[in-house]
Amino acid sequence: MARPSPPPGAASPGLVAQSIGGGGGLALAATGATVRVGNKASGADGNNVTITSNGQIYTTGVNSFGILAQSVGSGGGTVLTTGGTVSAAANASSKASAGSVTVGVNAPITTTGAGAHGVVAQSAAGGGGIVTNGTTTLFLSGNGGGSSHAVSVYVYAPITVSGAGASAVVAHSTTDPVVDIAEGVVVTGAADGHALLLDGPINEVTNAGTLQTFAGGDGLVIDSRIGDTTVTNKGTLTGSIKLGDGGANLLTNEAGATINSGASIDLGGTGSFVNHGRLQQATTGVVTTTINGGFTQSEDGEVQLRVDHATGKADGLHITGAASMDGKLSLATINSGSVKPGRLAIADVLVSDTGLAAGNLELSAPTSAILSYSLTNTDGRLGIQADADFTPEGLSGFGRRIGELLGRIQSEAASEYSKAITAGLVSISDTATLDRGYRSVGDTGAASVPQSMLTASTRAMQTVTGRLDSWRMGAAAAAPGSREAALDQTATASEGGNMAGGRAWMTPEGAYETGDGFDGHYFGTTIGIDGGADDGSFLIGGAFTYGETSYDLDGLAASGTGKQYGVSVYGLRRFGDTYASVIGYAATGDTRYTRDLRFLGLTRAAVTRFDGTTLGARLEVGYALPLTAGLKITPFAAVEPTRLHLDEARDSFGNGSGVVYDASDTISMPMTLGFQIGGPVTFEDGSRIEPFFRAGWKHEFRPERDITRHLAELPGVSFQGSDVEVPEDAAVLRAGVQYRLDEDLDLQLSVDSELSEERQSVGGTLSLRYRW
Repeated sequence: MARPSPPPGAASPGLVAQSIGGGGGLALAATGATVRVGNKASGADGNNVTITSNGQIYTTGVNSFGILAQSVGSGGGTVLTTGGTVSAAANASSKASAGSVTVGVNAPITTTGAGAHGVVAQSAAGGGGIVTNGTTTLFLSGNGGGSSHAVSVYVYAPITVSGAGASAVVAHSTTDPVVDIAEGVVVTGAADGHALLLDGPINEVTNAGTLQTFAGGDGLVIDSRIGDTTVTNKGTLTGSIKLGDGGANLLTNEAGATINSGASIDLGGTGSFVNHGRLQQATTGVVTTTINGGFTQSEDGEVQLRVDHATGKADGLHITGAASMDGKLSLATINSGSVKPGRLAIADVLVSDTGLAAGNLELSAPTSAILSYSLTNTDGRLGIQADADFTPEGLSGFGRRIGELLGRIQSEAASEYSKAITAGLVSISDTATLDRGYRSVGDTGAASVPQSMLTASTRAMQTVTGRLDSWRMGAAAAAPGSREAALDQTATASEGGNMAGGRAWMTPEGAYETGDGFDGHYFGTTIGIDGGADDGSFLIGGAFTYGETSYDLDGLAASGTGKQYGVSVYGLRRFGDTYASVIGYAATGDTRYTRDLRFLGLTRAAVTRFDGTTLGARLEVGYALPLTAGLKITPFAAVEPTRLHLDEARDSFGNGSGVVYDASDTISMPMTLGFQIGGPVTFEDGSRIEPFFRAGWKHEFRPERDITRHLAELPGVSFQGSDVEVPEDAAVLRAGVQYRLDEDLDLQLSVDSELSEERQSVGGTLSLRYRW
């Protein structure tokens, strides 16, 4: 026949080894050709064929096998096409034997063309061979008689075929094809092909590597078309299995091995499946796998079934033959975000047509504080029962409340957010951790937002208080011979410095606060201007403060950063040894609050912006008592009422909105009782500094900081709850020193601390004041 020219790469095997007794070999057929293989007049035997690939093989064309190994007696061989159809048949042939065919794969084989198998191995007696009709591989026999010998394929390197209809290994013999996959080797067939395609009366497969197709669990991984087949899996096998009808078939899954099954394990109806390892489904969705034959699971074996809470279904096994199951039945929860309160009953997950013996079968399921599983047995048909309780015993009151609300959402109208949250919560194994999860969902760290804003306001008013204290104590370190030194006696008599003219001042400060899982920082700067009477009887002024806060709530996976812009007006009036001061403060600002629930399965953290306004005041009264040589102690009392208003805010995760924070008003009402002691220290050169120490006890009459909020899916159901501790009682300490640099410039340094059982803070200021 005329030999056509193939397309580039088509009908081009990577490696060919043939022994054809009586004539034949490798040929290319045109589309529509009539093809006959075999030679009646021959009677010549084919010899043994052994081929080992030590170099990588890569083909891209249609019907371009990786390796073709063939022994044929009485004429024949292989006829390849470029994808076109032909009319193919075997000639009547004389009796002749075929030799053994042995293939060793020591280097990777990759094919991408349609019908391009990885390895094709055949031993055909009595004439015949292989013809590709389109992209289908036909095994033809001349029926001349004779003996064919063993076909053995040993795979020590990966085989990957991806073209339509391609199988990784194809073995055909009239005796016993043997395929052995070495440990760690991956053999992958095309999505509509196979990892192994066997055609012989006695087939034997040993897999210590991985057998699969590109279709995964939805593919057909092993197809043994006739005869008796023994498959021993010591590695991983993924997909459905089909063994010859009526054959003495045996599938053994060894201990430590895994079969990721498809919808069918067809043992030909008469075969048996013995499981010492793990059997689990790998289809796209849950499926009932039909085992067409008998099934025995030893005490070492395990069957894993997936329970899908989105569909209310589960994987199952339908066994047509006798079934006996010891060992373990493991359950895996999928789509756990669709779990809702109550019971899900799924019948007939393990069924045998002739009766199931499973008295020693042990149930194993993921430990969950919310979800539990049990088995039901109805006339020997096993089912699964799943019970979900979103409010198990041992939860806190707040945790129970959030559990009730989340369960309600799941039952009525689950959202992507609630499903993501539920999936994470279902994975929690104990009630204590579940309670912490609920507290994170309900955001018990929300109170940190108003607390951080009020802290910024308190620091701003504290800075102004420091300015009033320094003025009240007098010119701290008048330079010798200066105008302030000349007025020193007058200043001391009136409990203040000469107030003629005005003063501008600036105070940067910083503070760190820690305790009870809270770590916070504050940085701010205040700029002010003030002035008063010549006799030092009163002072009035105004100031502007810019402050930044940042904090972390270590146990709540939350943090915040904020900015505040505030203005103060202030004044102090002295009546001899008695004084009274007042500060009015107004501010606006925002806090960007980050809540990270990625540990519960959300795709990202949420940043919620809280906008707020603050109105506050501080009133302080005190009386100065002389001690010795200019040293005075001044008992004082102060109250600092502050109101913070926050606008409504809403968080937003990648899965949707979780919590809506209602607009709120937070009141702070601390009162401080304490004393201040200080006085000038004069050096030999006449210079002077004035150290001071201030101590007090502060009580917060309104420690509530929580924000009323609700889950976005339930706008009419609000709740509160906080894990942010606000100290009710604390010791407040401040110490510092004032120094006059010259007659127009003062410097003050101070450190302060607030100590409570819940938290401790330390801060510091550096203040510069200029007169004119």
